[in-house]
Amino acid sequence: MIVGIYFGLVALISLSFMASFYIVGLPLAVGLGVLLVAAVGNQTSDFKNTLGVAFLTSPIFYGRPIAILPISLAASITAQKHRRYKSSLGSETLSVRLYRLGLAYLAFTGPLAYSALYSTAATLSYGAETLGSFLSYGFSSSYFREWEKLYEFVHSFQDEKCQLARQVLGVSEGATNEQIHRRYRELVKIWHPDDNRHQTEEAQRHFLEIQAAYEALNQLRKPRGS
Repeated sequence: MIVGIYFGLVALISLSFMASFYIVGLPLAVGLGVLLVAAVGNQTSDFKNTLGVAFLTSPIFYGRPIAILPISLAASITAQKHRRYKSSLGSETLSVRLYRLGLAYLAFTGPLAYSALYSTAATLSYGAETLGSFLSYGFSSSYFREWEKLYEFVHSFQDEKCQLARQVLGVSEGATNEQIHRRYRELVKIWHPDDNRHQTEEAQRHFLEIQAAYEALNQLRKPRGS
C-alpha cells in the first residue's frame, strides 16, 4: 500500500498536467506500484483484478489528490486476496525483470528529474524577464525623470510643511533655532489648556498645533545643521 501511494505521488508530480490523469494515469501508477510489491519473492498476484479495482475506485474520487489513498488501499486488498505461488521461481523472463527494474528506476528518478527541470526552467525564465525589464526600462530617460519628479515632490512637500509650521509659530523664514524655541515657549504659556479653562477646546487645539509645528521645524532643520 505504501509503495502504491508513493507511485501515485510520483505520477501526481510528473503527470498531473494530463487531461485524463485521474482516470488513467493515477490508477495505473498506483496499481503498478502495488503489483510490483506483490510480485516480490515466491508469490505473485492477479494483474487484471488489481488494476481493475484501481480503475474502478478512481472515478469515485475524481480530481482529488487524496484519491491516491483509497485507490492504493483497494488495490492492495485485491492483490492480497488474489495472491498465489509462482509456478516456477526460475522461469521469469528477462523482459519481466527489466520491467520491474524500470519501474523502480522511474519511481526514484522521476520526481528528482522533474523538480530539477522545473526549477531550472523557472529560474531561467525569471532571470530573462528581470534582465529584459532592466534593459528596456532601467537605462531609459523616463526612469530618471520619474526619480526627479519624486525628488521634487518630496522637497516641495517638506517646504510647504515648513512654511505652514512657521505660520503657526509666527516666525520668519530666516529665524534661528533660538528664536524658534523662544517663540514656542511663549505660545505654550499663552495657549496651555491649564491656563485657559474658560476656552479649553480652543486652547487645546492651538496647543497641539504649536507642538506639531515645533516638532516639524526641528525635524526639518536637523539635516541642515548636521
